[in-house]
Amino acid sequence: MDCPPCLKWDGDAETAPCHESQKPPLLSENVEPFELWMILNQFGRDLGFGISPIRLEAVMSLLECLGQTRESLEKILCIEKEIYPRLLEKTARQNQKT
Repeated sequence: MDCPPCLKWDGDAETAPCHESQKPPLLSENVEPFELWMILNQFGRDLGFGISPIRLEAVMSLLECLGQTRESLEKILCIEKEIYPRLLEKTARQNQKT
């Protein structure tokens, strides 16, 4: 499985950190969108009954406050698309252990 463009890094594809962790060493053009995603991961989700996807209004609000571009939006959504399923799997494994 190849890393999506939003998680591309300079290294061997077989050891790409997007397969192993949530904080890969990113290419410079992806660092800021990933940092924004990390903020949204903390503050842009509804956490009432498990973990939900990041709310679009949270993304749009943050980007508007920071004066970010459509490219940042696309990268944040790409990151969420790749990492959200992993978050669900991690949560499910943790729930099975308890």
